[in-house]
Amino acid sequence: MFIGSIDLALQLVLHRQRHLSHLYGLGFIQDCRPDQEDNFSIGDYEAGESGDTAVEELKAAAMDPNRVHCVAELSTTHSVQLRETLDASTRKLFSNFIDEMFAQLAKPYVTESNETIYIKADPATVTNIARCYARANLLDLGLARQTRGYFIEPENLLTITVPAGLPLKATFKGEFSGTFASYHKTSWQPVAKILAENCIRPANWATNELGIPMQYPCYGFFGYSCEITDPDDLKHWPIKICTSNLYKIGKGQNPSGIIATCKTPKLIRVQSGGNDQLQRLRALQGIGQGKDGATAMNSRCAFVSYVASTHPVFQTLITKAPILDRGSTSSVAGDTPEPPLTSTPTVPPTTEAATTEPPLEPAAAAHHRTHVLDDQRSSFGTNDNQSSS
Repeated sequence: MFIGSIDLALQLVLHRQRHLSHLYGLGFIQDCRPDQEDNFSIGDYEAGESGDTAVEELKAAAMDPNRVHCVAELSTTHSVQLRETLDASTRKLFSNFIDEMFAQLAKPYVTESNETIYIKADPATVTNIARCYARANLLDLGLARQTRGYFIEPENLLTITVPAGLPLKATFKGEFSGTFASYHKTSWQPVAKILAENCIRPANWATNELGIPMQYPCYGFFGYSCEITDPDDLKHWPIKICTSNLYKIGKGQNPSGIIATCKTPKLIRVQSGGNDQLQRLRALQGIGQGKDGATAMNSRCAFVSYVASTHPVFQTLITKAPILDRGSTSSVAGDTPEPPLTSTPTVPPTTEAATTEPPLEPAAAAHHRTHVLDDQRSSFGTNDNQSSS
């Protein structure tokens, strides 16, 4: 009797619901009978960082045939052949290369206060630059005659550049709207490998135990950069911008480096996303800049244009009188022979081409800056504005 009363009550309620639904619309009142299935929760969102799409993009970037491999990805059989000894004729060319560099660096400099001075270039720096060319089998007096010095004020630094003389690289994706120079700092040992391979390899990146990238695979290397007008004629302004900013960071204290140039679409500035976002854009553009000034240049389109080195200029290295000819290191009778090329200590490489030597260490995120045309204040600081190279 009691159960029958409940059924009758439920029927009355349902009848009233159907009546109201007919008056006000079918969706006005829902069936109040309890669901027989579990409720489906829609409050938990998928984690975008670990979603399938993001992982697939990382895997695709790692397998991209257009991405230059970093050192950690190279096979154990990969090596770069570098010269270790010189025969008599090449030794004379090596010495003449050094003489020609000193001759170019002995030219006068004009300071920002319009004062003419002469700067004594550091002999070890000049000799080490020549060693890089000798080891890469690129000794050429024509390149040495294009040596230029840039006096950077107020930091009192001297940046020395020598053209690499390597083949040009194609415009990035055929889209050209700007030319950029990037000063990438490293140690002496990798410079010769970069010259031999004509490639600055990207920074290293990591994978997990399953081989899935833990970050966006790197497409480019780091350095400070500036927009330029002519890669064959670097003005003082872009060298000043790159040198001054590199000198403020740890990696900028490395003794040597490479100035690479590329023709790409306009520089992209990234305000968030860190290195992952910066490297992702390197797959789309040739060069980009992070919010902290960090810039990466795509290794595939980066043309190794110059070997560069920066050293401090102490007051004892500055003179008002012309620097006397140091004499030829190859023609002075009984001169003390220079040490063999192998005498320089081996420095652990960074992110460049691997050899059979120990692998290179990851490149730190060295930082780029500015987008200033290179014809500003170009008459100051360089040592070739009063006489031709």
